[in-house]
Amino acid sequence: MTSLTLSAILPQLRPPPCTGEQLCQQATSGQLAILYGSLLLGALGSAAVTVIVYIQDNIGWGWGLGIPTISMFLSIIAFVLGYPLYRHTDPVGSQFTRLLQVSVGAFRKRNLTMVSDPNLLYQNEELDASISIDGRLVHSKQMA
Repeated sequence: MTSLTLSAILPQLRPPPCTGEQLCQQATSGQLAILYGSLLLGALGSAAVTVIVYIQDNIGWGWGLGIPTISMFLSIIAFVLGYPLYRHTDPVGSQFTRLLQVSVGAFRKRNLTMVSDPNLLYQNEELDASISIDGRLVHSKQMA
């Protein structure tokens, strides 16, 4: 719904309005992709509810309410089993400031190549203590 709303509000995501006797300008392929993608996501989100209503009407209320209940129970089990895999760190400072710092840094360095030796990467034990393992950031080749 957010992308569909944005495609209706932002002029870049829709063709300009038709004025007078002029020939209307067609939407670009990008604008159509956003529109159709938004409609598809909305339809998929609504389809789950539609299936449940169909089951309630044609099979029974027990099944219609039981299937979402079982699904929710399975999702809770998946969360509990996966919880030990999460990193448990206490937040320090403002999360928004850190997010903005990372975003600006990533944007500025988007065209740089990855260094071959991870030891050449910047390390600051004091700043990185809250988001590191044993005081050191874990580096990987992913998302480089």
